[in-house]
Amino acid sequence: MSAFSDKCKKMIKENGTTVYRLSIETGLERTALQRMVNGQRIPNVDFVNQFISALRIPRKDKSELLELYQCESTGETTYYNRRYIRRIINNMIIEAYNNDIPDSNRLSDNADQLLSSKLEVVLNDVLEEGIKNNNDDSIKTNYPITNASFIRSVLRLSKKYTNTVKIQHMFSMKIKPEEVMHNLKTLNYMLPLVNSQYLEYEGYFQYSRMEDNGYSLMLYPFYIMTNNCVLLFNNTLSEYILVKVPELVSHYHTEFEKILSNSIPLIEIAESNSDALIKYGLFEYKKQTTKVIIESQPCFSDMMSEESFLSILKERASLLYDLGKNIVNSGVFKYSEGVCLFSKEGIIRFCETGKFEGQIGAFLPPLEISERKQALQYLLNEYSTKKKKLLLMEDEWLSPREVYFEVTGNSRVDIVNMTDLQNIKFFKVVDSNIGTAFTDFASALAESEYVCTEEETEAFLNSILMKLP
Repeated sequence: MSAFSDKCKKMIKENGTTVYRLSIETGLERTALQRMVNGQRIPNVDFVNQFISALRIPRKDKSELLELYQCESTGETTYYNRRYIRRIINNMIIEAYNNDIPDSNRLSDNADQLLSSKLEVVLNDVLEEGIKNNNDDSIKTNYPITNASFIRSVLRLSKKYTNTVKIQHMFSMKIKPEEVMHNLKTLNYMLPLVNSQYLEYEGYFQYSRMEDNGYSLMLYPFYIMTNNCVLLFNNTLSEYILVKVPELVSHYHTEFEKILSNSIPLIEIAESNSDALIKYGLFEYKKQTTKVIIESQPCFSDMMSEESFLSILKERASLLYDLGKNIVNSGVFKYSEGVCLFSKEGIIRFCETGKFEGQIGAFLPPLEISERKQALQYLLNEYSTKKKKLLLMEDEWLSPREVYFEVTGNSRVDIVNMTDLQNIKFFKVVDSNIGTAFTDFASALAESEYVCTEEETEAFLNSILMKLP
């Protein structure tokens, strides 16, 4: 038995019927119904939808039943990983992290991690001293990153004092694939810190096999270090010790550096706009086996030839011509595998303005009406000439405009946050468990109800092509 089969059995009973009568009245196969309610076999989604229609199940119960079905059919771990990855993507799309302080209710996963008012004050005072009097030294910590109090205080204080504060954050990551949810939560909480314009945030990790309750055997295992003090917390974040003896503070800093030297940065970050463009533009596409991209528009390389791309740069953006040649040489125009998921709003904006929104395409000048028509026609021709799938996302899926996600065949996740041409941030997530979870999510998304079929995508592209003057 399972939660899904129990729910099905309960709904049949609440409707005053039986498996036998429901089968007779609706034509649903009786053996399949019996196996479903007994938890012996998971039916396909069409059968479940027929079952829901036959019982006239209310919308709330329908949503609950479909969620239980998805959890049952994909496996609980995979299902909740996919849900959380969608949450990560939505968070980045909804909020401009570098301008806004994230809502602690949205970020917080564990209500029992909330600090007492007394400890909130101490935490805030220590962070404020370090941020206000920042003198190129960093704040060093292993404070639990999934505690919203830390993120909220750091972002608020760094914005208040407009200092560029360096934070070196140490945390553990789970090595077992089945425990990847811990790693995903770490990534979700880390992104607003990495994205803040007021922080120079560096997150480092070491893999750990320690159970979540392992800290219960340690005395004051968490710390926050500034130049002048060390704030220690016990394992439940309910008590603290404040160390201000200079010799002890110096010793803590020395030991931290030793640990840091054996740790790995979770996210590799481009140091400048030009570095971001180079890191993105010079990927070795020929070595990629699969690739899923979630973006606002199809890539410029799917909407024009190498020759057209270089011609536009040479005639209208000559300063980018050399970079353009490097991009062409990387093989991006010849890359013919993977899936690109794009939005209706994005392609409509291209038709209206002639502007690409991608991390390289955004530097191209606007295309004329005739060139937009040629680009759409070129895109439509791709369906018959490439193995690459170009699919339209349904309206229910949030449309990315400034954030781009790419999952490569070697389980690497690349995130590009581009608010404008002067602010391009490139992040490469290096944990293979996170990469594998994103690969599964992206592949499932491409086959989900949130994405149109190739036929529906082609029909939409043809319709907007016809509307161009």
